Amino acid sequence: MSCGRDRVWALFKRAAPDSFEFATIVKQNDAHLRIIWGITWSHDDAIIATASRDKKQCVKFWKGKSDKPGELHSELPKNAGETGATAITFFPGQVRERYSVVVGLESGQIMVWTLVNANTWEKLYDMPTHIGHFGAVRRLKFRPGQDLTLATCADDHSVRLYEIAY
Repeated sequence: MSCGRDRVWALFKRAAPDSFEFATIVKQNDAHLRIIWGITWSHDDAIIATASRDKKQCVKFWKGKSDKPGELHSELPKNAGETGATAITFFPGQVRERYSVVVGLESGQIMVWTLVNANTWEKLYDMPTHIGHFGAVRRLKFRPGQDLTLATCADDHSVRLYEIAY
């Protein structure tokens, strides 16, 4: 998969297991109105999420491993964040049989969303500003393993670790 610093993302497939040749499976032109800053796969490759600084539709979800990869699956509600999204990551597995994502915003805000039905996302948590970042969130990463420890970094030159109780 590639994601340029523009509004396009593309999914590629290796021609053969030991080959360095790739074929384009799908290319999403103008997937967002502004630059795509983050992209992530769900733990089972069923969904791809993209994050951008679009003011109204900052996070979109696309079908991944399916008969129609790259087709729009769902979106966060309009105006989900006060500013655009700059980072995104899926939880390392389904929690309570649901897909969930952590979204970092340009404002430093961090939110947790969960998929409540086929294509509707519900906000579960807004990180309080006094324990969050004061600059754009640039990276979100869960610790490998079974616990839900989240590492974040931002333009405020800080790295923070959060233990998520779900």
